[in-house]
Order: sequence, then structure tokens, then C-alpha cells
Amino acid sequence: MAYSRITNTRDGKAAIRYAFEEPSHKKGMDRVLSASGSNLDPDFAMQQMSDTWKRFGKDKGDYVQMYRVIQSFGLDELDPNNPEHVDLANQMGQEFAQELYPDRQALIVTQADGEGGKLHNHVLVNSVSHIDGKSLRGKRTGFVAVAEATNEVMRRHGFNPEPVPNGTRDKTTIAERKLADKGEYVWKDDLKHRIRQGMAYEGVTSHDEYIKHMEEEHGVNVRFRGNAKDADGNKIKGISYDFMDEDGKKRTSRASTLGLDYQSDVLDSHIEQNIEVQKQSTPDIEKVSPVDEFDFDVQSALDDMFKPKKVKKRKVTSSSMADDITERIEKRRLHDEALKMNAEFDEQRAEQERQERAEQSRLEQLEKEKQEREEAEAKRQREEQERQEQAEKQRKEQQKREDEERQGENERRYAELAYINTPFLSEKNKHLKNDKAYLDYFKENYEDMKDKRNPLSQQTYTLSEIVDTVSSRYSRLQDEKQGQTHQQVVIEQNEPDLEI
Repeated sequence: MAYSRITNTRDGKAAIRYAFEEPSHKKGMDRVLSASGSNLDPDFAMQQMSDTWKRFGKDKGDYVQMYRVIQSFGLDELDPNNPEHVDLANQMGQEFAQELYPDRQALIVTQADGEGGKLHNHVLVNSVSHIDGKSLRGKRTGFVAVAEATNEVMRRHGFNPEPVPNGTRDKTTIAERKLADKGEYVWKDDLKHRIRQGMAYEGVTSHDEYIKHMEEEHGVNVRFRGNAKDADGNKIKGISYDFMDEDGKKRTSRASTLGLDYQSDVLDSHIEQNIEVQKQSTPDIEKVSPVDEFDFDVQSALDDMFKPKKVKKRKVTSSSMADDITERIEKRRLHDEALKMNAEFDEQRAEQERQERAEQSRLEQLEKEKQEREEAEAKRQREEQERQEQAEKQRKEQQKREDEERQGENERRYAELAYINTPFLSEKNKHLKNDKAYLDYFKENYEDMKDKRNPLSQQTYTLSEIVDTVSSRYSRLQDEKQGQTHQQVVIEQNEPDLEI
């Protein structure tokens, strides 16, 4: 039976490394049996997807970078040891990616090194479109769309996959449907409508804002409490709603009873989309110099200051000479101030560029350190797994040795008891020397009789007497058990059948 699931991650590089570069989980088998791509070259998937994230400013881990789809095929469907089946599994994964995500880059990696040894595809879909940079949204990020698309491809190749379960996105009871068909009020439908409106509001960018908006605009109280499960069975935060219906009754319902469309993972997707929309709609503030802010053209002012002007000849006096000197000093002061302002602006711009370079270097260093930590952790986990496997192997070997020793000890004990009994058993009871139940019974009674006196001879029981007494007693007990069993069978056979 085929199995599908979908999850997302903000670290696309780690997902590629896990699927494409991680050492094999099964000795003697390659990690990657086949690989292909949709809208990319599988040998350069990391670089091409990274270029897309960087080109559209989504390379810092602030956005979902990748959706990971797992397509697992049963051993009754595809044989991992058959090269043609391996190629077919990868081909179906590629067709799935091309049809459901035609506008996305996708890497398809086929493996069979899991615990069950089944062929399965890792379909790594770039959430960021290489065409317009928009993030993947809507039904294509959910289980239903993935499962239906997988089934469609499998049917095309002659398989008969199980149908995708319906009715989980928006749950409605038969009674509620009957009321709605009659045009009567259904309080759950009213609540669902209010929740859909609240989730669709573009101003909600956090859980607190959602709680406030639902209470003020839709009259619904929202509480985040407990846990629930999404369409893939992953644990998510639970939501509880309550409101006053149109009849004035207080109604309460958990999101999980309303359907998957009303749970916290759907709300979080809306919130993330709203945040992205707000980021994209915020205009960039142009950096201007202090001179530009005041619409002051420094060069024009300087040209005007020093441009020769035609003036009427006048008689030079000491007063007019003083005025000329004062005017030239003022022009020089303005010129010096303009040059100083330009120098300050250039200095600020250089400092900003330096800070940006330092920040870029810091982020690259953080990414490098993160990658090193992940690689070290992966290595530690592999070593720990190998250590545990070795310890488990040693434990099983020790257990096997102890079991063999116990078995050998039991065989020796039974052989000794048989050796003791054989000379003294009557012909009728000779078979008891090979009856382990009798030998255990003999050992238990032997310990009790060996030091006691025979009431007839008033002498300590001899070994012959002990064997004869215990074997006779054991035979009587067995005959009594068989007699009781036979009597019970006769009674049951003679009981009349009762009609009911």
C-alpha cells in the first residue's frame, strides 16, 4: 500500500543534505538509488535552490524554504531489489512533481534504506517560486492534494492505490446537514463562518492579534490550549472557541471537532502569508544626504557664489570695501559648510556599507557554524547508533550463551535423574525415565523422602523404595487426571442441546 505525507522546513539545505548526502542507513545498500529533478539539475540542486532563495531575499530562515513529500511504496507494489522498479518509483515521483508543482523546483531522490526496506521517494519542493519568488500556499501544501496527485500517477502506471479519506477538512454531522438542508440555523456553521472570516483578515500577524480580532469583530472567544494533530498526524497547538449563538446560548467547540481547516496550522499559514504581504507592501525608504532632505543643490549654490556679476562702477570707499570683504567671508563660510555636509554624508554612507559587510560576514559565519554543528550532531548520532547496535548484539550473544548453558544444565540434570530411576522403575513405568514432568516430580519428592523412615520397615527409605513409591504415585495421579477428563467429556456429550 502506498503512503504519502508532507512537511515543511525553513532550512532547505539541511533537507537536501539529509536526503541526498546522508550516509546509508542500511549496510551494503546505497543511500541514493536514483535521482532526478523538475526545473533543476539534480547534481546542482543545492546551488540552484540556494540561488532562488537568495535572489528573492528568502535565504535567512525567515520563510518556509521547502516542502518535503514522502512517497512510500509497499513491498507488494515495488521490489527495491529490481532496478526497473527503482526507475519506475523515481519516474512516478518526477511526474508527480511536474504535475502538482509545475512552477517550482523539485529534487526527487529514491531510497530503500529505511527500517522496512521499502522503496520511497523524497520529493523536495522549493517553496519559493523560481519564476516570481512567491511562497507556496494553499491546497498544494496539504496532505489531501499530495495523496490525490500520488494516487493519480500510480493509477496511470497500472497500480490500484487506496482512495484518499474524505470529510476531514470540514466536519459536519448528518443531523447538521439535515438542518442546513431545511434552511434552519446551525450554530457550528455560524461559528465556522466567523472563523473563516477571522483567518482571512489580512491584519492578523500573530496569535494575540487573532484573539483580539475574533473577540472584537466576530464575538468569538479564542483560547490556545492543549494539543491537536494536523492532516499528517503531527502534533500542533489546539484551539478552543466559544460564542453566543443567535438563540442566546453559549456554544463551545474545539477546532479539531470542526475540521482540519479550522486548526492552528491553517491559522499559522494565514499569519505567515499576511506577514509576507506586509513586508512586500512596505516601500523602501531611499537614503538621502542631509543636503538632499532640504532640497539644496550644493553645486548650483557654489556656482552662483563665484559667478562673475556685472555691477555698476562706483567709487570705492572704505565702507564699500568693508562690505565686499564681509560678503566674500560669508560666501566662503557657506562653501565650507556645504563641503563639510558632503564629507559627513560620504562618511555615513561608508560606515553603513562597512556595517552591511560585517553583518553579511557574521551571518555567513553563523551559517557555517550551524552546518558544522549539524554535521557534528549527525556524526554523534551515527556513532551512538552504532554503539547501541553493538551493545545490543553483545547482549543478545550473552543471552544466547546463557540460554544454551541453562539448556545444557537442564539436560544434564534430567540425564542424572533418569540414570537414578532406570534400574528401579517397573516395566510398566519404564517410559517415565524420559518424562521430564515425572523427573521434576521425582526430584521434588526425593528431597522430601530421602531422610524419612519407611513406616513398614522402620528403616530409612532406600533409593529403590523412593523410586517405586514416587513412580507409582505419579502414575496414579496421571490416571486420575485422565479419568476426570474422560468423565467430563462423557458429561458434555450426554447433556441435551438447549434451544434458545
